[in-house]
Amino acid sequence: MSTGVFLSVQESYVPDAQAAARSLVAAVNERLEELGQPLLLDPVTGPHVCEGRTGLDHVGSGTLRELGELAGDALAHAHLLAVNPYRLVYAPRPFEEPQVTRHRESIAGQEVNVLLGSSHRLRDELLALASTLGIPLEGGALGDAVAKKIDDLEPLHEGDEDWGRMESLRMAWLLMHEAALLSMAKGVPISLAG
Repeated sequence: MSTGVFLSVQESYVPDAQAAARSLVAAVNERLEELGQPLLLDPVTGPHVCEGRTGLDHVGSGTLRELGELAGDALAHAHLLAVNPYRLVYAPRPFEEPQVTRHRESIAGQEVNVLLGSSHRLRDELLALASTLGIPLEGGALGDAVAKKIDDLEPLHEGDEDWGRMESLRMAWLLMHEAALLSMAKGVPISLAG
């Protein structure tokens, strides 16, 4: 199964399910209000994640889950990808702990609450995870040349022995990293739908 990465909750739902999208936005805003954070303004159509340095707008759900498992509990916002890579929202707000919303959806035949993470924390945690994936950073940030190599499925350095094994994880990392950057820059949520 594939998970789409959107920069709008409403856009991540089919037209017939817009009531569910509005319910999720309301549930996200309840949690943000409880945290003393500004409410989420969800565009009907958000910017496209491909405006960043990746040509992808979706990735395998299992790959997202694996990336989240690699992050582990210590990187709690990135770990949300392991908990539920099918329906998840990241808000462009700098709160510390992931949140559980009251909004419930059927995922793999089970009713689950949709989780809420911080785009800011996701970006920070992905940067912390970069070395584990053999992704070199420049001054603590992802450089354009490295992003292009990941997007072009190229080894990242001479003797990149992990390239074949890490290719899909690096692509998922890049997609989520670029989504987090765009989310923060444009003030829009990341919404995963699988």
